[in-house]
Amino acid sequence: MKNYEITDIIDLRGNTTIQSTFVSDDNINREYFKFHYIPLSTSEYEQYANAEKDKENFNHGVGYTYVLENKSRIKEIFDILAQRKGGVLFHCTAGKDRTGIISALILGLCNAYIKDIIANYEVTNTYLADTDIIEKYSENLKKSSPKFIITFIENLLKKYDSFEDYILSCNVPKENIEKIRKKLCG
Repeated sequence: MKNYEITDIIDLRGNTTIQSTFVSDDNINREYFKFHYIPLSTSEYEQYANAEKDKENFNHGVGYTYVLENKSRIKEIFDILAQRKGGVLFHCTAGKDRTGIISALILGLCNAYIKDIIANYEVTNTYLADTDIIEKYSENLKKSSPKFIITFIENLLKKYDSFEDYILSCNVPKENIEKIRKKLCG
């Protein structure tokens, strides 16, 4: 990761997830990397996922929308993205739900096309196909269906009009938004 100039690592998992998964941050060289533990889940998100996960019409995007209310943590993440000179790696367990939400917010903030945000989210299926990371999850939780991220984006845009408006509602300073755009978009 040093070769890619990664200087910070953000772990988006909650305590329950950390304890129930083999993915560990214990091997991180904390002398080189600055580590940030910022659990992104909310109790509403967890309750929704647990109650609905086995239903045929399950839509994880509804659960993702609950995460939008976790504004202090979103602010913390975006402030880190803006302030660090090096790259920032962020992760959860499978890299599709919490990581997908943050990726969608970053891409939206950088004015990516919605179809590209959806494609970025969907590619997770390809990377998870050869792993056993999410083997124990119900079938609906294993997917990164386009319907999930589309629902999330639609709900965000219905309430906030734009990705930037949402990020601003999290009290991320406009200056930090511009720093992120400059860092990622040139």
